[in-house]
Amino acid sequence: MNLNEKPKWQFWIDRGGTFTDIISKNSGGKGLHAGGNGVDRRLRFLESMTVNVIAGHRKIPPYGLSGGESGALGENYVIHSDESVTDLGTKGQIEVSENDLFVLKTPGGGGFGKNHLT
Repeated sequence: MNLNEKPKWQFWIDRGGTFTDIISKNSGGKGLHAGGNGVDRRLRFLESMTVNVIAGHRKIPPYGLSGGESGALGENYVIHSDESVTDLGTKGQIEVSENDLFVLKTPGGGGFGKNHLT
């Protein structure tokens, strides 16, 4: 690639609804102060390419502090155009094709403090 050329990304964001639909509701850990919610990001590919992912908190959840509960785990997977699913785990590389959908769900944050009302 010529250094003067701008890279051309061949995917579009597939939200399937309004902005609030991409928040992973109730994914934050419970506590006196609840952890923040994660986000559900979806990318639909317009052509074949290689995808690499390195992500954390896919096996061990974000921990809560001072009695707060852990947040939800994140997920990475591809829904292929034939509707089969490939889980990418914490790290992965995969060849995707046109119309494949990459799903990246970020983990929820850990809660803080014991909620004495529950």
